[in-house]
Amino acid sequence: MTSSEIVQLIAKRTGSSPTTIRRVLRGGNKEVWPGTAAKAARIREAARETGFLANASASAVRKGRFGAAMLLLSTDPGRSHLPESLLHSLCAALDKVGMRLVISRCDDRELTDRRRLPGFLASRSCDGVIVNYTDGYPERMESLLATFRIPFVWLNAPLESRCIRYDDRAAGRAAAERLLALGHRRLAFVNLRTTSTENPHHSAAERREGFLEAIAAAGLSASVHEFGNLDGPAQRDAVIRLLRCDEAPTGIVAYDRADRILLAAVAAGLSVPRDLSIITFGEAGANACGVPLSLMAVPSRAAGVEAAALLLQAIESPSSPISRPPLPFFPVDGDTLAPPPPSPPHVKNRRRP
Repeated sequence: MTSSEIVQLIAKRTGSSPTTIRRVLRGGNKEVWPGTAAKAARIREAARETGFLANASASAVRKGRFGAAMLLLSTDPGRSHLPESLLHSLCAALDKVGMRLVISRCDDRELTDRRRLPGFLASRSCDGVIVNYTDGYPERMESLLATFRIPFVWLNAPLESRCIRYDDRAAGRAAAERLLALGHRRLAFVNLRTTSTENPHHSAAERREGFLEAIAAAGLSASVHEFGNLDGPAQRDAVIRLLRCDEAPTGIVAYDRADRILLAAVAAGLSVPRDLSIITFGEAGANACGVPLSLMAVPSRAAGVEAAALLLQAIESPSSPISRPPLPFFPVDGDTLAPPPPSPPHVKNRRRP
């Protein structure tokens, strides 16, 4: 059914003229009198009964906004980590203020080309942008967004303004303190995701530094191991060697991939958490090989709520600096933490792979 046919059908049902009907449906009707408002309500009700949907673009022109936020992701796998809890909380927070979420993916050329970026964003008909580039984000994009006065917010990026960040340093410190409180004195920080020679996500260094701060405050020393340059089997062997050395740790703070550390411990003949305690970072309820992990949980739900609120502020004040304090992690008890063993299992009794 064409728009003209819909207008004629509404006219028959309400007795209104096509001109009045079109004016009401595009939002241009002045409804200051009770009779006028009642007639407009009958027209809109008849329009709904016919299946008519108001034109979003016309509404946007009238209101000066589209009522939508764009969540911008990379086309490269692994560069836009998006926990389900964050996505759901972001959608719920936007729903409360009458906004919808539009998800778009693009490559770095579109993000960093001053000739292509405005067109890309304009074609999505959104009021603001939430940038979710968690790894290797294009730095030039930040300045371009500011240049074109596009309201934007970053998720989990190393930026002080217009960014929702997590307090990774405090989380690393708290993870070490949980092991120390149980009586562990031989600790290690193990990173199986990245190495110091590449350009890792900022959380890797911040969690490590927080860990080392807690160790130093306790008057102890600890080891740091980065095996991100190794493949899976080589990582397992490296962790096994660590667990079999004379000064093997009884507690490990794992930046990521705690499942690989758990499997290496089993291969080394150790029982978790009787012989080795493991604490990591991640989503609440995470497990490794069916074992609930003890961890510092990423505040993903809070991040979605904060991102929506910060974007609304950015839309209202596109050029003003807006910042939020980092969101704190929260502890989650699992099955991988316990006091250290009275004496570590003897190296000779540990099985060889």
